[in-house]
Amino acid sequence: MIRNLTRSKPGRLAFYLLLVGLAYGASGWVFPHLCIAKGDSVKPYLLWLELENPKAYQAGDYVLFPLSYERFQGGKPFLAVKRLACMPGEELLAWRGEAWCNHKPLGLGQRPAAGDPKFSFKGPVPAGKAFVMGDNERSWDSRHWGFLDLSKIEARGHALF
Repeated sequence: MIRNLTRSKPGRLAFYLLLVGLAYGASGWVFPHLCIAKGDSVKPYLLWLELENPKAYQAGDYVLFPLSYERFQGGKPFLAVKRLACMPGEELLAWRGEAWCNHKPLGLGQRPAAGDPKFSFKGPVPAGKAFVMGDNERSWDSRHWGFLDLSKIEARGHALF
């Protein structure tokens, strides 16, 4: 069937237009779901984004959210990718770049430099908030700037690579 279509010039043109249309349509759906994480803050560099109502978050999920901080891009908002590390109601201890959730170590971060913000907290994570971390000890995350408001999450990311 395809061989018959591609023998004539109108048939060949229609076949190529069909292929281009399918590729264009697929790319319009696929590309908004792909996220390339810049830097080395999180280990997966390529994530598939769940954009449609990702509400049931759990610790370990990668999430995409807007972040603005004077230290980065002059305070201009950008989209950040981090891992949910401690969820609402869980017991958090954050002190001097180290963090524990429910008495389990989350990891040691880079000690804040002089003048950098230092987030300290002891108690249950407030409702509607989460403590997020990158996978790299140098990650600029909740160990520096505190809780993420869960309502600001734009997508959940699933590691592809």
